[in-house]
Amino acid sequence: MAWDGSVKTLEDVKALAKLLLDETGDLFWTAAQQNALANEANRAVFRELIDTNPEYFIESTTGPFSWTANTEFFDITSNFISAIPYKIIGIEGTEDAAVVSPTNLPTKWRPMLFQDRATVQSMDSWWHGEVSRFFCLVGKRLYIAPIPTEALNFHIYWIKNIEKMTSDGHTVLRSEQDDENGAADAYGDLVAVYLAKLMNAKQQGQNPMIEQLWVEGLDRMKDNATSRQVAEPGYVRVTRAPWD
Repeated sequence: MAWDGSVKTLEDVKALAKLLLDETGDLFWTAAQQNALANEANRAVFRELIDTNPEYFIESTTGPFSWTANTEFFDITSNFISAIPYKIIGIEGTEDAAVVSPTNLPTKWRPMLFQDRATVQSMDSWWHGEVSRFFCLVGKRLYIAPIPTEALNFHIYWIKNIEKMTSDGHTVLRSEQDDENGAADAYGDLVAVYLAKLMNAKQQGQNPMIEQLWVEGLDRMKDNATSRQVAEPGYVRVTRAPWD
C-alpha cells in the first residue's frame, strides 16, 4: 500500500521505509525480512523514547502489595506483576494497604546496585530508617534492603517489554496491541526511518540521507518528548478597547 502520510501501523512503517529507499515492491527485502527489521526498529525507538521520557509507557499495578517480614526477595512475576518488566520506574511504600491519598502518602524506595545490598543490610537501623528502603531487580527476583522486620505495603510503577508486531494492522510503539495508550503514536515516523536505516545497511548504505534523517528525527524526539505537559502561554495583552 502506498504511504498516505500517517505512520501508525506496521504496514505504514514498511511503506514509508520503502518510499525513502525508492523501493516499490518486495524485490530486495522479503516480507519476512521487512517484518523482522520493523520489529527491531520498533524496539530501538521504544528504548530511545523511554530514555527521553518513560511517562509514555509507565504501568501502575492494582496493588498495593504486601512484602512479608524477614524476607529479602520475591519472584516478581509470581507475586506482583505478570511479566518481567523492561524497567521499574519506581516503588513507593504506604503505611496502609490502600491507594495513595492525603491520609496514606507514599514514601519512595530508592534503587540500589545488587552488589551494594549487603552493605545496606549491614548498616545500623538508625542510619537507613524507614525513609530509606532500597530495591533492585535481578532477573525475576526483586530484592529489598534493609530486610523489613514487619510487613510492608507498596506500589510498583513499571514498563512492559514491547510486544512483537505480527500483523500489518498492529500499531507501533504499543506495549500490548490491546493497550489504549496511543500517546507514543506520534513517533511512528521515526520507527519507519530506523527501519529504512536497517534496510539501507543491506544496500551497503547506498542512501546516505537515511542516516541524516534518523539523527534529525531522534534530535526532534529528544527535544519534544521530554514532557507531555505544556503550560498555556503566559503574557499580558494590552488592548485599546474590550473588543480588540
